Amino acid sequence: MKKTFLFPIMLLLWGLVLCCTPKEGVHGDELMNKAFKAYEEKDNDEALRLLGLYLSEYPNSFHAYHLRSDVYCRQGEYEKSLYDINRAMNLWHEECDMPLADLYLCRAAAYESLAMYNEAIADCDTIYSLISAGDDIEYIRDVLFTRAGLYSEIGDFDSSDADYRLLLEYDENGLAAWDGIVQNRIHRGDYQGVIDLTDELINEDKFNLRMCYSRIQAFERMGETDSAIEDILFFTGMYKGGNLMDILRQHCNSFPFLEMAMQQDGADKLPDFKKITHVVDIKLSELSGDYEAAIEGYDNFEAVYGFTPAFFYHRGQCLECLGDTVRAKMDYAKMQK
Repeated sequence: MKKTFLFPIMLLLWGLVLCCTPKEGVHGDELMNKAFKAYEEKDNDEALRLLGLYLSEYPNSFHAYHLRSDVYCRQGEYEKSLYDINRAMNLWHEECDMPLADLYLCRAAAYESLAMYNEAIADCDTIYSLISAGDDIEYIRDVLFTRAGLYSEIGDFDSSDADYRLLLEYDENGLAAWDGIVQNRIHRGDYQGVIDLTDELINEDKFNLRMCYSRIQAFERMGETDSAIEDILFFTGMYKGGNLMDILRQHCNSFPFLEMAMQQDGADKLPDFKKITHVVDIKLSELSGDYEAAIEGYDNFEAVYGFTPAFFYHRGQCLECLGDTVRAKMDYAKMQK
């Protein structure tokens, strides 16, 4: 699961914290300032060395344990990060210059990194009880979005959906929240629900590239390959940068489309998979400006699978780009039949 919280906010928080850290003496200040400088410069080994020296002199330093926890997290040493953030939380008191909610946020991130999702959810619950309506909306959104993703990880899709819909109260457009709800329907196997919801979102202009992929995925898993291909053609026209094609090409080998086809339905599903990958290759050629290769791909596709009106339109566009207006008009005419 993608980490949702720690590094975008912690550097700013640490800058504010160190400005008002209680003085531990000139030598202690010098060590902490050097440790933070190493942290900023991403010199993790030096930061850990200096923080170790600092803690040998000041073993009850909330700030040192907290900063070292972040360094460990950045290195992927999540068990050590969790240990240090727990030490910091035990040393926290109301006079500390960091809100308690921020500490729970850091610990939830450590739990998430260790796939301890229930513990991370519990910390998110605590954070949500500590923050108020007057807090930064972006902060509230981060907590809700993270907790929704955690619920999804443990298969509690109803609670995940509830958090995503609560998130929509803070962001009406809420593409990330809508995308999360779409993904939950994929996880449930509610593929028709994916199509119905994304139809609504397209009409309301609340749609993104990831949802395009989810629709194609849903159609493919329902065995509606032609609808998946129509979506590929439609959305590559909408997203002209070719990113959708890159995603599809990447997942043709790594996503379980082919594996599912072979395990569940046998080899008879394999041609449908090849049909989709064939379309992906054609559109990649078209989007890269290699219209001759795209036309050859359309011709080969027609010979194997036959054509749909959408294909005549897109092949006609490629022909027009090469200046072959006669054949382009023939394709446009076929499209109307």
